[in-house]
Amino acid sequence: MTAPSMPIDAPHYDESHALQTDPEAVLERARIMLGTRGFAVTVQGRRLLAQGPHLTSPSEPALLGAGRLVLDLSDTDARMASDLSGLVRLRWFVMFAPPVLAVALGAGMDASGVQGALRPALINALIWMLIGPALAVWLRRRTERALTALLGTLTSA
Repeated sequence: MTAPSMPIDAPHYDESHALQTDPEAVLERARIMLGTRGFAVTVQGRRLLAQGPHLTSPSEPALLGAGRLVLDLSDTDARMASDLSGLVRLRWFVMFAPPVLAVALGAGMDASGVQGALRPALINALIWMLIGPALAVWLRRRTERALTALLGTLTSA
């Protein structure tokens, strides 16, 4: 089985499971499951390629963080790979938008004459500089768990 082609610099997910059912049935189930979640799905022989909508909110299904998804099947196992590109925009947003917004609001209030507004804004920005990356890691792990669960569901009898 050839390795799915994914950009090297992108975060990635790559997992294999033993097949316990017919490969054609796995492809059909994957096509239906991903298609109902908004993925554009293409099947080429025993390979499924899917391009998903991007994750725009943490409340959306974690599977949307997959972005581009490749499912390769052989007679004995299934291999799923993703570049996790669906997470990119949301990850950057949760890491940088809150601190920048806090500093901008604090500076704006300070410039308009509200005394002492900048210090709490800077403290808020510092707190978000810790929370943002932790939230980004949580989003990635949640997407990886969803992909593992999907692969397990697809390959089980």
